[in-house]
Amino acid sequence: AGEGLARIFSCCEGFSADTDLLTWMKQRHAPAIAAYVNWRGRAVRQIREEAALYDALQNYIEQNAAAFQGLPPRELHEKLRSFVNAEKSAGRLTLSNESPTPIGWQIRNVLHMIGMPLLVLIVSPLLILLAPFYIIALRRLEKTDPEVCPTVDQKHS
Repeated sequence: AGEGLARIFSCCEGFSADTDLLTWMKQRHAPAIAAYVNWRGRAVRQIREEAALYDALQNYIEQNAAAFQGLPPRELHEKLRSFVNAEKSAGRLTLSNESPTPIGWQIRNVLHMIGMPLLVLIVSPLLILLAPFYIIALRRLEKTDPEVCPTVDQKHS
């Protein structure tokens, strides 16, 4: 993996073929500032709107690549945000507000959160009563299993 990573990082400033990869990475370690996590219940509308946003930003960046060269991240972010706001104002891009979580889903979620531990609590006495029978049956099977003791060739010991 080191050669592949070195080839990837060779595009970065301050990295050359003779640079120690581990030291270089430790010096530049930074915590993640953003992460994408998918979740249940995402609406198809939201997925399509986000795909359209991605496509619009991708096209805008490709068309203005020269203008974005060397811009500080905050300034680039502001330009992209201005572009998105202009596209929304012109009606070429729609980004709906997140729809509220349906009350039925919230109720089912709370019932599941309470119900599963309650079910385990109710069933646990039954499990305690059945445990000795299970242990006896398991021990009986252990005693009746054939012993696998392969003979060892003295030449290999």
